[in-house]
Amino acid sequence: MKSMSSENDDSQPLINKVVAFDFTETGRGNAVTEDVRRGDVLLEIPLSRCFSLESAQKSEMLTKAMAKAAAAAAGTRFTPTHDQYMAMFILLEQNLGKQSSHYEHILSIPKAYDLPLFWSEEERQRSLLFGTTTYAETLALDEEVIQDYELLKHHLGEDFFREQNITMDRFKWVRATLWSRQCDLLRPAPESTRLRVLVPEFDMFNHSSKVPLGSSHKLNYSRGLVTAFATANVPKGEQAYISYGSGEASSSKLLLWYGFAPLNEGENPFEQLDVTLTSQCSADRAECLKQALFASAQVYLRKIDSEWEEKKKRVVDENDKNEESMKYEGDAYLPMVVNVLHAPNDGESGEFIVRHSLPENNPLTSSLLAYARIQFLTEQDCRNPEIVARMLNSCSKLPPPMPTTTSSSSLPYDEYIMDDANEVGALATTVSLLESIRKNQPWFETPEESERLAQDDSNPDFHARCTARVRGVEKRIVEKASTEARRRLHFAIQACLRKSFSIRDGFCGHCDVCKQSGCPWVHVLAQKDGAVQSESSRSSRVAISGIEDMLPLRAHLQVLNVCFLWMTGHVRTSEQVNDDSSEPEVKSAELLARAKSHEKTWPMREDDPMNERSVLACDSLDALAAQGLDGSNGEPNAHNGEEGEMLLPGAYNRILRNWSSQLFSQLTTSHIFSLSDANAIAQESSALRKRHALSVPTSEALAEINKYSPVLEMCCGSGLWSRRLHEIGCDVTSYTSSLFDDDVRDVRWFDSTMTCEDEKAVVVAETLARHKTLVLMWIDKGGEGNRGLDMVQCYEGDTLILVGEWSDRTYGSYVSFLPESGASFSKPFQKYVEENFSLVNEVPVGNWPMYDASLRVWKRREPFRPKTP
Repeated sequence: MKSMSSENDDSQPLINKVVAFDFTETGRGNAVTEDVRRGDVLLEIPLSRCFSLESAQKSEMLTKAMAKAAAAAAGTRFTPTHDQYMAMFILLEQNLGKQSSHYEHILSIPKAYDLPLFWSEEERQRSLLFGTTTYAETLALDEEVIQDYELLKHHLGEDFFREQNITMDRFKWVRATLWSRQCDLLRPAPESTRLRVLVPEFDMFNHSSKVPLGSSHKLNYSRGLVTAFATANVPKGEQAYISYGSGEASSSKLLLWYGFAPLNEGENPFEQLDVTLTSQCSADRAECLKQALFASAQVYLRKIDSEWEEKKKRVVDENDKNEESMKYEGDAYLPMVVNVLHAPNDGESGEFIVRHSLPENNPLTSSLLAYARIQFLTEQDCRNPEIVARMLNSCSKLPPPMPTTTSSSSLPYDEYIMDDANEVGALATTVSLLESIRKNQPWFETPEESERLAQDDSNPDFHARCTARVRGVEKRIVEKASTEARRRLHFAIQACLRKSFSIRDGFCGHCDVCKQSGCPWVHVLAQKDGAVQSESSRSSRVAISGIEDMLPLRAHLQVLNVCFLWMTGHVRTSEQVNDDSSEPEVKSAELLARAKSHEKTWPMREDDPMNERSVLACDSLDALAAQGLDGSNGEPNAHNGEEGEMLLPGAYNRILRNWSSQLFSQLTTSHIFSLSDANAIAQESSALRKRHALSVPTSEALAEINKYSPVLEMCCGSGLWSRRLHEIGCDVTSYTSSLFDDDVRDVRWFDSTMTCEDEKAVVVAETLARHKTLVLMWIDKGGEGNRGLDMVQCYEGDTLILVGEWSDRTYGSYVSFLPESGASFSKPFQKYVEENFSLVNEVPVGNWPMYDASLRVWKRREPFRPKTP
């Protein structure tokens, strides 16, 4: 150990228990010269030996040059930044050689750096750095170096740069020196400001993410010393580490500033993803943003600090530690979750640039939510003091806690948000933002695959391993943030629905108007229709916020079914059911089993059964849409509908999403929807069912029918199912009837569809002679008549395929305007089939709101005995 005989001699460290050494894994670092224990002082360096702005401003040559430049720049205001001043100082000191008081320190500084800034573009692309935040910031640093160099060269003069041999390469080197070797030290209170210095010998310490923050070094301001401590027991000759601090300890920042990523340390608690957002703001919105971002950051950091103090107290209590030993546990990790990079001046409009840092341990920060909430306000809202006050109140609180179960979601949710419309809209736009970031990440491996590449010790390409670590971390963080944003969006939707359908006032059902309409809420709906329409501008903002595409199809179908069931008086929340024992629990459960298809937004009781057929059908249709195979991208073959008309299932998917978003957005603003809009949706649904198909074909349903090819579809309507069957190679013969012409507006989606008058004769001829399987869909209009029965009684085949509702599962048992046994097949038809056939399979199909059909395959119980030889 070196020790000074006098503290006034600043040429050497006061205490030094480390020596520079080249380690295999980390490169050059500090090894301890003796066994040390945690808390031992490893190094003490006087501030007078450090490169600092204070020492730079004492340089006579630099001070004169800067003063001359400032005088020559009269009117243009030349004020060099801290790093610009420091860079010039170090270069001038380097030129002095042995005459410089920093000579030994300069000799110890690396002659070259392996930062991404110095990689060629080919190397950046080859190592797959492209697309990461490190890549974007590297390009920004490259541009910054060039701009700073040209700026200083312009103001200090080309002659000065030539005389001092300040080239672009040297300037780039010194900037990299500052980025990778400066440290921030905190002056004590009351000043509590940061001092940025280059500390000799100390700058050889390497970083470890295992070192607690704030435990490895500090500024002893009264003595003018920088002190480094051992953060663990370290044997002689082994490496001692420090922490580079929370803002620079993520994998992306370590690679950017220092040229490495923590590959062999396991989890890095300081991982974060930076997201920079730019928007044009009015003066009012900019002021709202400033206040909201500050308030949200403060409450978030207070929470972290409070949790940290509680943890330290718990550790002390549980492990019988004293407060002195707890100092080695370090400080709380307080990430800079938000940083306003540029904002308009007070009272002015302009560009607002903010960087959000999303920590991996809590990536959906309150600041990001505050930003989204403010951005979702209208300009009129931003000028309304009452609305702004409510918004700032919500931003000054942490995001509402998420319940673990539906039944436990009676939390005071409204206390945490401004209103349902703003919260849903803000969360929806946040999900869209995060999904956009995720999709724009141009690599395809999963975070787990990236991490495996990073940990592959057999790979000699260190750059590739580091960039793999960064890619995996950034993808993992954005996925976590997106998942959490979706979870909160689902809860916000669920809370809004529950609130909307918990109303009690206005329920009637006894008067002639209610009985005739089948809606016990008709008076309330009619009374509030105008108020709902007056909020159309706000509800439209919610509708176009992204909820239409970011929710699965089954969530949209669920919203529509719940809305229409509520209109009939059959939807009541768990609290209402529990308060009213006259409501039959079994009947409620059976009915809601038709409507529940998305658990995460289900507003009723947690134990309500799920309609698994709706789940499977909707997920299948979503999968087709994702692959572009549902007709939404155009039909491969022409049809005789209107130009550009989308067919099923693509049209069904898009239309249901639109309807649901329309009604739900009204619920967010008014907690009730428009009666006229609901009626328009019901009318449009009826027209579309007739024009296209009464059930929506899924790929599984079509494949099931194809198993029994060749098939005969009778009363095929517009021929949509036959068209889709033909496209997958099924041998299908389809017949329609003139009876259907009015319903389908004379459209024919399948060119080979034929018209017949004697349907029984066709069934006998096609199935007996050609052995075709009979397929019937919604054969009896409104569930009445003998049309289907006549055909099935003359059918001699063994297999019968039916698509439609069945009496064991319909909404008609509860809703007055729907047939109790279903609107697809008459009661005699269903009775005949059940007596003569056995159900062997059931496959889900897509359903329009308030219908619960499926595809059923029946096998004859006994061989058919024809009446004639």
